[in-house]
Order: sequence, then C-alpha cells, then structure tokens
Amino acid sequence: MTEAERNLENRKIKPLSKSEWLTYFFFPLKSESYIGSKTKSFNEIEYERFKKFSFDKKQKESANAQGCGCLFYLFIFLTLIIIKIIY
Repeated sequence: MTEAERNLENRKIKPLSKSEWLTYFFFPLKSESYIGSKTKSFNEIEYERFKKFSFDKKQKESANAQGCGCLFYLFIFLTLIIIKIIY
C-alpha cells in the first residue's frame, strides 16, 4: 500500500475533532452577515471541503452535529416558552 492510498484511507475514517464538532453544533444554520449576500457559511465551505477530499466520516458527523444543534436550540426555545407561560 502506497503512502497516497494510506492517506486516502485515513481521510475516510478520520472523525471530526471536538472543536469542529462544537462548531457544527453551536452554529448549525447558515448565518448571513448581509441581507441578500451570496457568501457561503463556514459550515457549507467545510462540507464542500470534506466532499472534495473524501472525508466521508466527517461528512456524516457534521450532518449529525448540525441536527443535534438544531434540536438543542429547539429544546431551549420550547423551554423558554413554557417558562414564560407558567410565570
């Protein structure tokens, strides 16, 4: 097995680092700095990079972290609404 083949295999199985996972978790949605801007969010740029360089496991984990982040914010939002209704 050559060095290039080993690197390709390592790319496919390498997981997200903790800081990458937390970035996808806390910023799951696209945030635009200007109205109508055509800029891409950090998450979109990184996802395209994962796809380009065959980081298969990172692609799956980033989608999972984004989903967990959306659920987290939904839970916080619903909790705040319930607290507001009660008090």
